[in-house]
Amino acid sequence: MKNFILAIGAVALATPALAQMATPASPPVASQPSTTTMVPDATTAGTPSATAPAAAAPASPAAIIATEFPTYDKNGDGVLSAAEFDGWMVALKAKSGGPAMKPADQKVWLNGAFTTADKDKNKAVSQTELTTYLTAGA
Repeated sequence: MKNFILAIGAVALATPALAQMATPASPPVASQPSTTTMVPDATTAGTPSATAPAAAAPASPAAIIATEFPTYDKNGDGVLSAAEFDGWMVALKAKSGGPAMKPADQKVWLNGAFTTADKDKNKAVSQTELTTYLTAGA
C-alpha cells in the first residue's frame, strides 16, 4: 500500500514537471519600419485580411518523453533499467521543486515508481510504459 501511495505521489510530482519542460517559443523578431507604401490591388480590395498564425501549442508529455528518452537511456537499448529510470525520476522531482527526501525514503519511492511503471514486469521500462506511467490521470 505504501508503494502504491508513493507511486501516486511520483505521478503527481512528475506531471507538473513535464508541463514545465515545454520548449519556449522563439522570441519575436523586431521588424524594421517600411519605407514603401502598400497600395491594395483590385483583387484583394474588400476581402478580409489574413489572420495571424496561431501560437505554437506547448509540447505534449508524450512528445517530451520521446525527445528526452534517449538522454536517460544511457546504453541505448531502447528501455530504461532501474538505474536509468531512477535518474529520470530524480531529475523530474528536482525540476518540480518537490521537497528533498531522505535517501531511504527516496529509494522506497523510486522502487515503487519503477514497479508501477514496469507493466510487463520485465525489469525494464519502455518508452510506452513510461509515457503511460507519467500521463496516467493527467
